[in-house]
Amino acid sequence: MFTLPCSGGRLDLTNQSSFKLCPVESAETYSRSINVYLCIVVESPLGKKPISVMRKLKNSACSTSPREFLDRQSELYDLFVKSSRRDQDDVETRHYLKTMEKTHIFPEYLHWFRTGDPIFYKYILQVFGSLKKIELSTVQSSADALRAWYETEERICQVRDTLPLDHIKNIICGLLDFKRMSNLPKFGPGKVSDKRISGQASKLDNLVLSAIDNRFFYPGPNFGFGRAGDNQQSMLKGSSHEHNVLARYKEVAKSYKTRRSICIEPLNLTLSQQQLRMELESSIESSLFSRFIKIDDQSYNRDLALAGSVTNLSVTIDLSSASDSVRWDLVKKIFPRSLVIDFFKTRSSFVKTPDGPYEVVKFAPMGSGVCFPVQSILFCAVCIYAGMVISAEQSRASLDALTTIPRWFVKNHFGESNVYGDLGVYGDDIIVSVQLADTVIHLLTALGFLVNESKSFLENDCFRESCGGYYYRGSDVTPKFIRMNQSDKDWEAYASLFGMVNNHSGTVRAYLIHVLKTKKFAGKRRSIIFSSEDSQVSFSIHSKMFCNLQTHSRKNIDLDTWIYLCHNGNGAIHTYIDSISIEYKSTYVKSYSDTYRSSLGNDKEASDFYDAYLYNEWMRSRILNRALSPSETVSVIHGPTLTQLSERWTPQVTL
Repeated sequence: MFTLPCSGGRLDLTNQSSFKLCPVESAETYSRSINVYLCIVVESPLGKKPISVMRKLKNSACSTSPREFLDRQSELYDLFVKSSRRDQDDVETRHYLKTMEKTHIFPEYLHWFRTGDPIFYKYILQVFGSLKKIELSTVQSSADALRAWYETEERICQVRDTLPLDHIKNIICGLLDFKRMSNLPKFGPGKVSDKRISGQASKLDNLVLSAIDNRFFYPGPNFGFGRAGDNQQSMLKGSSHEHNVLARYKEVAKSYKTRRSICIEPLNLTLSQQQLRMELESSIESSLFSRFIKIDDQSYNRDLALAGSVTNLSVTIDLSSASDSVRWDLVKKIFPRSLVIDFFKTRSSFVKTPDGPYEVVKFAPMGSGVCFPVQSILFCAVCIYAGMVISAEQSRASLDALTTIPRWFVKNHFGESNVYGDLGVYGDDIIVSVQLADTVIHLLTALGFLVNESKSFLENDCFRESCGGYYYRGSDVTPKFIRMNQSDKDWEAYASLFGMVNNHSGTVRAYLIHVLKTKKFAGKRRSIIFSSEDSQVSFSIHSKMFCNLQTHSRKNIDLDTWIYLCHNGNGAIHTYIDSISIEYKSTYVKSYSDTYRSSLGNDKEASDFYDAYLYNEWMRSRILNRALSPSETVSVIHGPTLTQLSERWTPQVTL
C-alpha cells in the first residue's frame, strides 16, 4: 500500500480498479503513470497540494478516457509555452489564459503570471508535459502512423525543385572534405529486417556478403577500396533486381497519441551503412561543418537554445517527418557524385509494409545508418545558403559567385562576432539567427519539408527547445517525462523504472521504489540493489549512502573483476557487475578463433570486432550457465560496460 502525503490527509494510490475506460493492454501502464503524475502535482512550489484537489484530480483521470485526459494536458502545454512573448525592448508580455482557472494548478499559474518566476514555469511545464511520452498504443494509432507514412511519400513525390540546387551542391562540395576510412565496419545496436536475427553474434552468424557488399568494402583491380569502378555509371541510371533491397516497415512509440514510422534495414546493408556513417561523421568533424554540427555533443545546441532564450538573437526550428521528407532525387542532385554512388549501394529502394512491398521516394528512412549525418549536412547547407541569399540581396553581389566561395563566406559571416551569429544543426534540430529564420523556413518549404509551428520558437518567444533541453529566459526548465513500457513480460519495463527512480527525487522516487519492491517482473518479485551515484551497475538504485544487506560481493576469476550477488530466499536471482575486464579462457570460445580471425583480418579494428563477438558469446553462455552451439539463438545485445542507467535506456534480452 502506498499513500500520497497531501495537505490535510493522505491519498491512496494502490486502488486502480476505477480506471475502467482504459484499454486492457494499457491499463497497468496508464494507472502507474497517473500515479507518478499525481506525485509530481502534489510537490508544488507553494507547498503540498490539498487532499481535496488531489482526490478530485485522481477522480477526473479515472472517469475520463486516457486519450481525452492526455489530450487536455497536451493542449494546455502548447498554450502555455506560447503564452509568453517579449518586445524589442526585451519587456516580457504574459498573455493570461482563462482556461487555466479550471485546472488543478491555477494558484501556481497565477503566481507565475504575476511574477514570471522560472521555478513556477518549470513546475507548470512538468505537470502538463510529463505524460506526453507515455506509451498508450492502440490499433487506431498504428493505422494513423501508416497512413501518415504513405501521405508523406505522396507529398514529397509531388515536390518540384524551384531552387537552384547547384548552389547548395557547391556549398556541400566546398565544405565537406569526404575521407575514406580503411577500417572494417561494425554492426549497429539496432534490429535488422531479417527475422530471427538478434544480437551481434547472430548477425555475424547470418551475414552473407553480396556482390554489392564486395564492391563496397573490398579492393579490386579497378576500384581502389571497393568504391570506384566499372559499373558505376550504369548503376545510377536504374535499379536492377540486385539493388531492389527490401527493408521492413515498423512503428515505435513516440508519444501517447502518435507512433513513429521507421524502417528496419536488411542485415547486409546495416554493415555498409555503418561504415559510410563513420566516414561521413569523420568527414564532418574534419571540415568547416564541424563548427555547426556536433555529432556526439547535443550540449552545443542546448547552449545555443539557452542563449537564444536570453538574447532573442536566435530561433529554434522543428520539422515534421524530417527524415521521411529527404527525397532521394534531392540527395542525388546536391551531394558529390562519389558519395551518391555510395548512397545508392547502401540504400533500401523498397520497404515491406503491411500492404506489401512499396518502392520509396525518400532517400533513407529513420533506421538507416546514414540518415542522421545526411540530414545534418543538408540542413546546415540550407542555413548557410540562406545567409548567402540575404547577403546577395543586401550587397547586390552575385549569388552564383558567393556559392563558389563557401569557405570564405562561412568564416566571415557566421560565428559569435559575425553578422549571422552562431548556427547549430543536429539532425532536424535547427538553430539559426533571427535574421536568417524566415529565409531558412522559405527554403526548407521549397525543398519539400514541413515546419512544425507548434514546436518552433521564433523571434520574441521567451521559450526555446532543442535537443531535449527546455529554456525560459535563461533558466533551464527541462521537464522529466514519464516513460514506461506497456508490457511487463520482459526486462524493458523493469529497466525503465530503475531509470525513472534515478532521475527523480522526493515523492516520485518513493512511489517508484514501492513499485519495484511489490511488482513482479518476468514472473518474479525481484530484490533491489543500491549503488553509488557514479556507479554503472545495471538494475540498481543510485544512492549517496547505500547499504545492501541482502547482497555480498566476491571476486570472479573469469571476469577478473568484483561482482555483486543479490539473494532472495531461493538463491541468487541477479548478477550485478560493477566493472568488467574479460579474459577468454573457456574452450568453447577458442573454437571460433580460426574461422573468424581469418575472415576479419589481424588489424586493430578487426580485433575489436572479434572481441565484441566473443563477448556476446560469453554473455550468451552466462544466461544458460553452459556453453552454446552456433545454431542456438539465445542472445544478449548489451553488456555491463555498454549500458548507462538512464530513463531512456532499455536492455534487450532474448531468452
